[in-house]
Amino acid sequence: MTNLLLQDPFAVLKEYPEKLTHTLENPLHTECLQFSPRGDYLALGCSNGGVVIYDMDTNRPILALGSKLGAHIRSVQAISWSQCGRYLLTASRDWYVKLWDLENHAEPLREISLGAPVWNCQWIDSSKGLCVATALEEETSFLINFKGGPKMQALPYDNGRSENDMDADRNRGFIITS
Repeated sequence: MTNLLLQDPFAVLKEYPEKLTHTLENPLHTECLQFSPRGDYLALGCSNGGVVIYDMDTNRPILALGSKLGAHIRSVQAISWSQCGRYLLTASRDWYVKLWDLENHAEPLREISLGAPVWNCQWIDSSKGLCVATALEEETSFLINFKGGPKMQALPYDNGRSENDMDADRNRGFIITS
């Protein structure tokens, strides 16, 4: 007799789908996606700057953020839902992180430019309006506070290595760039 706890849980429990049950029709190239906290909606970030929200009960689009031109003017790189599911963060290669209120989705509630293409953004505490964002090819991360007016501060970079560690690696022939 084998111990079932030591076996691969996916092979034993079979709690994953064995066949494709639904597909979503999206004519735009999807760059990123994120489910809402309860899993009832799916937000898709597209390469043309659009953000489309699907209802997972009907598998149909129910909302597009922004005007006819879309939520952003370049590719959407990241999406993050607030815990309550009403607010959405989007980050794009157009340098902007935007905060959206889904009850009024024609215009962003707040937006802030990082001065470089944005790679990622995530909520830290959506109830306090705090998120963190990273820019492409930048060493710093940015703490963004959307409460009041959007404010941004650079977070200090620490790679966790001391000067002694880097000197030892240099002596062994490793090349270190920071």
